[in-house]
Amino acid sequence: MGEANLTSTHAAVNSPREADQPHESLVAHFGADKPLKLDAGVELAPFQIAYKTYGELNVARSNAVLICHALTGDQHVASEHPVTKKSGWWETMVGPGKPIDTERYFVICPNVVGACMGTTGPSSTDPKTGNPWGLDFPVITIRDMVRAQAMLLDHLGIDSLFAVAGGSMGGMQVLQWAVSYPQRVFCALPIACATRHSAQNIAFHEVGRQAIMADPEWRGGRYLLEDTNPRRGLAVARMGAVYLVAAVALGAIFLWQAWRLWRRSASEEASTAGAIGLYKYSISYLSLLFLAVAVDALVVVPL
Repeated sequence: MGEANLTSTHAAVNSPREADQPHESLVAHFGADKPLKLDAGVELAPFQIAYKTYGELNVARSNAVLICHALTGDQHVASEHPVTKKSGWWETMVGPGKPIDTERYFVICPNVVGACMGTTGPSSTDPKTGNPWGLDFPVITIRDMVRAQAMLLDHLGIDSLFAVAGGSMGGMQVLQWAVSYPQRVFCALPIACATRHSAQNIAFHEVGRQAIMADPEWRGGRYLLEDTNPRRGLAVARMGAVYLVAAVALGAIFLWQAWRLWRRSASEEASTAGAIGLYKYSISYLSLLFLAVAVDALVVVPL
């Protein structure tokens, strides 16, 4: 999978920090004359976007496919990760002869604004202070991410996309593309996402944030300056996410079994009673599991 020869520079291989000079990525720089206007009411400038490309852009510039990554993803969608050395996170879908065929399409996957793999974010160096932005970095929205991606396409001279695809937070970016730039998108492929977070989803994210901030290595958000890393808090935060996914999945299984019992039982009365009983059991199970997550957060995090 070849990378297009476009007007961007490769970051140095011996760069001191991945956030500022990413390995194995292309980097588009935007100066003070091209600020990113944020929903927070401020402008981000200068800033940069790290990205990967696969395949070749055709003469008509009509075969571009934008891949939007999820919260824990990055631009290394179909190639070895320079830090973890793991395979690309979507190699099953992106590559020669695969559904998103790089022999037919020119695939672009940028690291979102606010991330830490080469696009300007809290881990990047604030040009005004010479220190990492940290908590001084402005709040970023999905619309901000998409607005920055549109600026990247302008930088590459691509007016329209054949398709934009992504899952989870990446899917939310896809939906935002369809809203903000409908004239630039022929096909939108949002996967496993929604237009907004539910109250429960927001609550679980808050549990995760509190877990990270309760880690002594958090240092009030200045862990980069103090050369620490709140790994334990992050691990607990991800445990909460796993619990939530498991609860939903297991609850669905119980409900499916209730439906099967109702369909297969010979006696309508017996089947109804059995279905109701299994349904109540599944609801009780979910309630206990959610309670366990809350208890874990209270007991484990302070350690």
